[in-house]
Amino acid sequence: RRTKRLTMLRTALGITALAASAALLFLAFPRDGRPAAPSHIFLAGHPEGKFRVPLTPGKKRSAKLDHKIRQNSKQKILVMAHVHPGQVHHVRKEFDATMRKTLFLPDHTFAIWADEQTRKDLENHDQVKWLGHMRPEWKHSPRIFRDAEKNSHPVRKDIDVHHFAISVVAGDAPEIAEQWSVEFKANFHAATDETILVHLTLPRARNVLGRVREDERVHWIELRTAIKFHNFGGAEAAQAGRSAPQPTKIWDMGIDGSNEVVHIHDSGIDKFHCMFSDTNASPLQDCTDCDMSNFYRINLNPARSVQDLTKKSVCSKDWWNSYFLLSSYYCKDPNQNDCFESVSSTRTNIDNFNNMLDTIIGEGKLSANDAKDKLCPEYERDANGFSCKLVNGTNLSLFEHAWRSTAAIVGLPARAACESSNTALDYQRNSVSGSCIMRSDVCKTPQNDQRKLKAHWSYADSRSLEAGHGTHVSGSVAGLVPSEGHPMNKYKGMAFNASIVFSDASNGEGGSVYTPPAINDLWRWGKNMGASISTNSWGDSSNVYSTTSRDMDDFVYDNPEHLILFAAGNAGSGGYGTLGSQANAKNVITVGAASQPQDYQLRSPLNVTRQWNRWM
Repeated sequence: RRTKRLTMLRTALGITALAASAALLFLAFPRDGRPAAPSHIFLAGHPEGKFRVPLTPGKKRSAKLDHKIRQNSKQKILVMAHVHPGQVHHVRKEFDATMRKTLFLPDHTFAIWADEQTRKDLENHDQVKWLGHMRPEWKHSPRIFRDAEKNSHPVRKDIDVHHFAISVVAGDAPEIAEQWSVEFKANFHAATDETILVHLTLPRARNVLGRVREDERVHWIELRTAIKFHNFGGAEAAQAGRSAPQPTKIWDMGIDGSNEVVHIHDSGIDKFHCMFSDTNASPLQDCTDCDMSNFYRINLNPARSVQDLTKKSVCSKDWWNSYFLLSSYYCKDPNQNDCFESVSSTRTNIDNFNNMLDTIIGEGKLSANDAKDKLCPEYERDANGFSCKLVNGTNLSLFEHAWRSTAAIVGLPARAACESSNTALDYQRNSVSGSCIMRSDVCKTPQNDQRKLKAHWSYADSRSLEAGHGTHVSGSVAGLVPSEGHPMNKYKGMAFNASIVFSDASNGEGGSVYTPPAINDLWRWGKNMGASISTNSWGDSSNVYSTTSRDMDDFVYDNPEHLILFAAGNAGSGGYGTLGSQANAKNVITVGAASQPQDYQLRSPLNVTRQWNRWM
């Protein structure tokens, strides 16, 4: 009997195990019999670009989240909620009606700063499959500090100031920025209610941002790279091509920009060019209420750092003998796999100096000791004042000129070493103050008595560049000489009957592009000036969906009648993944042309977005 009972027990246990296995099999295989696809969350901060969700039947919370809750169950935690396919926006809206306090994570996940009750509600929600903790190390690209170092000059990599943007819970940015400014003794600024900007040297960034990412209110940290002009060679075949039977087919349909106003943000416009000027109207008045200096106030700390480095290093024999590598960094794809560095040569700073003397001044070779003695003769006697006396002097000797030129060549702007120099202070205007309010009538109302150029916002400066990028772009967009039959009109713009409102993006000779800390201030001004289109032939080289991308998407979502255009850029020859963050915004139109043969474009059938981890 006992043997019989044991046999029956084993049989029952076997049936139970079989039933459990069948249940697990049922969970793993949908009703059509195919295995369920593994669930992933695509994270740009993850080393592999995606995180495989460890789904466990009967358990929704991850071990990491459990551990975090055990540390303090009352704290608010940045939680990732992974839901059933097709339900993410419905569930997200239940917990965040405005869709602004949560962060979408492809494909079926959102992040939310959740208190104890919200976590319980999420766990009990029938559409939520899994809850996990957004780990601090996933809140920025694994390459963020390496990319910052690559953007630095080899000699000044420890003192170059880098621009970082931090995405936080919407509405809390001003309070968080004020708190961090005190805690980390750095100047954090809330550019919008969900984006904080800060400028840090690389050593400071590693320390400060390493602590900032621990804050549960932080969604994402990114390095903002330099913005460059685009639209190289973009006017060749704008309509049907010069050799087409009907080359002006768009104009022939009456589409010429009539009754439209276009906003252009670019390097400066030649207001006196015949395509834009109006001899019958009073001179165009500039809007100067919100120029760049109102957004960025001078911060002396970086200027002092440069001054200190100048005196300690340029006048040091060790510095003159130090060397750096001239190299190039190559990767097989934009995901930076299989990368290698090719070193072409090594150079000392004295090599740079001698090269400069040969090519510019024609002086002979110097040893490192000679360089120190010739360029820094007063250093030992007047260490505090020597550098500033040198660069501000009016009767500079040959070697003093050489020192100033050398300082510029090796990346140490000589005037930036002197606190009393306006140029020095301008060099490090990196302390963002606050948003600016347009108060003058000329900044709030278009000058409709003008023929073509209805408004000009001197954001960076008010300089008119005769042959600048902005003049070229404006002419390509809407240039027109009022005299009928004028020979210049064979070069008239695509929307030649449209009006222009222009914001100046560059100072000096127009080599850089500057935007307000809150980029939507640009489109808001253009809209207020009557524009329904903003066109931009510039952008960075960060192939990501960034805080800037998100801000522009928000603006178009709130202003659906406004159209924002961006140039695809000049890097198309590099293949896939060569758009900048502005062009990656979902609610803008990115304009480009592909000149590669079709077999190049179809060489690898892949989901580009996922392969190169461009998810935020």
